[in-house]
Amino acid sequence: LPTATTLFFPYGDLYKTMVRRPMLFISCADFEGEIARIGGPKLEANTTGPSCNVNEEVAFDITEKVLSSVQGQCLRGRSFLASISGAEEGGAEILKLFGTLLSPKGYEESERPDLGPHYEVQVRGFRDKRLTFVLRTSKMQSRILGMLAGWRNLPAATLLPE
Repeated sequence: LPTATTLFFPYGDLYKTMVRRPMLFISCADFEGEIARIGGPKLEANTTGPSCNVNEEVAFDITEKVLSSVQGQCLRGRSFLASISGAEEGGAEILKLFGTLLSPKGYEESERPDLGPHYEVQVRGFRDKRLTFVLRTSKMQSRILGMLAGWRNLPAATLLPE
């Protein structure tokens, strides 16, 4: 998708919309054009944007956290797309990092996945060498970040890309 700008990696029922399998959402600068290119005139684009609740959710810029991690070293000076395009480049390690952000043991679908953790990792500008990683979660869930060493006082970010 040539106009794709942001990748969304959801974790937990809240951000995976109750779907219990791996998911990836993509936003595009020209979404309608991409749908027309892929599906032709018979396919109609759903242009309803993703929902968010400004009163219940928060977002943090976690770019430095990701890039300073062992798994994120392969991203320094490279686009996300280039970094994950080959198995030897660290794509699996980066995805594993995303899954351990709110739980050091890693994200696993628990017996009660409705209990969480619920969050989303956004990779904004994933084609660029100066990409931004954003963690979006509920205000209540974000309290966990305050308990993790080195995760206090993260810079705020917008809930969704502009």
